Amino acid sequence: MIALFLMTEKGYRVLEAISEHFPDIIECVVSSQDGDVLNDYYDEIKTFCSEKGIVFLDRKNVSRLRVPMCLPFLGDGLFI
Repeated sequence: MIALFLMTEKGYRVLEAISEHFPDIIECVVSSQDGDVLNDYYDEIKTFCSEKGIVFLDRKNVSRLRVPMCLPFLGDGLFI
């Protein structure tokens, strides 16, 4: 199981792709709002998770996650 840290449209597209091809590996999705971006895709990511039954967490409410693997997704298309 993995936790995904996602923001922006690219993060949303990653969520769509992973949930389509590997739906059973997502433990939860963590996201955050960015007031400096016109559309940060926070609401879209949250709604997608709700519709797919994926646990959604706001980053400001998360102090620790206990999952075997966490994959932060950077907006430039790289996983770290």
